[in-house]
Amino acid sequence: MSELASFFERKIQQRKKITSALTYPVIILSTAILVVIFLLRFVVPMFSDVFQQYSNKELPALTQYVISASAWISNYGWFVVLGVALVWIGYYSIRKKANTHLTLKSPPQ
Repeated sequence: MSELASFFERKIQQRKKITSALTYPVIILSTAILVVIFLLRFVVPMFSDVFQQYSNKELPALTQYVISASAWISNYGWFVVLGVALVWIGYYSIRKKANTHLTLKSPPQ
């Protein structure tokens, strides 16, 4: 029985180490994604207007791609946010429901 308790203590410690090790990269990645979305939503449309007014020739392919990505984020960005929120809520509700059904109760003594 003490081996089982020791195993679960090590497992809990390992989970805490993994969680603490992944916290900083997740924060950095989330911040980077939010900055890119902000740039695509608010800054790129200002430049695309300037390019359309003063450009007599066709823009490079990469610039066209960034401008079209910006237009897509402007038009459909809220659907993406809504979809991510629904997936997140669904995942945690299913996970919570699965945990409640899989817990084993010891018989009363």
